Amino acid sequence: MTQRIPSLVTVGETMGLLASPSPGPLRHQSHLALSIGGAESNVAIGVARLGIRSTWISRLGADAVGELIERELSAEHVRVVACREPSRPTGLMIKNRHSITHTEVLYYRSTSAAAALTPADIDESALDGATYVHLSGITPALSESCRATVEHVLALAHARDISISFDVNYRSALWDRQTAAEVLTPMLGQADIVFAGLDEAHMFTGTRDLRATCEAMTSLARGYAVVKLGEAGAAASVGGEFHRQDPHQVTSVDTVGAGDAFVAGYLAHTMTGHTVPESLAAAAVCGALACTVPGDWQGAPTTADLVRALSPAADPVRR
Repeated sequence: MTQRIPSLVTVGETMGLLASPSPGPLRHQSHLALSIGGAESNVAIGVARLGIRSTWISRLGADAVGELIERELSAEHVRVVACREPSRPTGLMIKNRHSITHTEVLYYRSTSAAAALTPADIDESALDGATYVHLSGITPALSESCRATVEHVLALAHARDISISFDVNYRSALWDRQTAAEVLTPMLGQADIVFAGLDEAHMFTGTRDLRATCEAMTSLARGYAVVKLGEAGAAASVGGEFHRQDPHQVTSVDTVGAGDAFVAGYLAHTMTGHTVPESLAAAAVCGALACTVPGDWQGAPTTADLVRALSPAADPVRR
């Protein structure tokens, strides 16, 4: 039997991203830097940098921001499968860095092309040969058609025996916690790996104990759960065994996107045959390194970056 080459398919919205080059209230900024950002495409970039074939599926507006997104993802070796919608714009978000300790993200996406994503937009052939399909709780919050699309992709993955990764990624700007929990619970039940932050996990569990939280989240999944703890590391409950991962220490510059880099690191190592502890360790490093560079995905490490980070005796300056 031919062994499947590790590959990931993601589905979700990517937007244009405007951010101030330095901390300070948005009203005092004279210019903003233009980039792109989206949870699923951040993961797609992260696994691609670690040598995994990666595909991103969505909708884009027939506009310059859509062109930018396609160009950036393609440059990061992510295959883009996205139809263009001339009647709707590509979504936009603004990162308002009030100070070095507080960031607010403003979304302009309610009428975006991706918010109208439908099951018919999914090119089933794009899933051919995929090892994992990665989804997040952001997409079903965007619209009824997006919710139907996620359910359709879940069904396609099951029919093709493709493993499913699902990151809760709760966004309070999109829906309330109770609605999110009600909609996402059956979706988590179809996932082989569920990712959640600790506060997100508490949407689904009645406990505040870390180990009990991990076990409760695992009971919701078809497979198991990984709980992201940010600067405190991570934890997982797999097959009745509890795993605790310490954080990788770095000097943080921008924490946005760290969770996506963590997920990318974990999935890339899982798809290449690593154990849960090994995948957790690599994921913790990936998430930490993402914090050392401004931007949602720019700090996601390559394999060489990961090797250097795991070599504490290495000279920080290459000559």
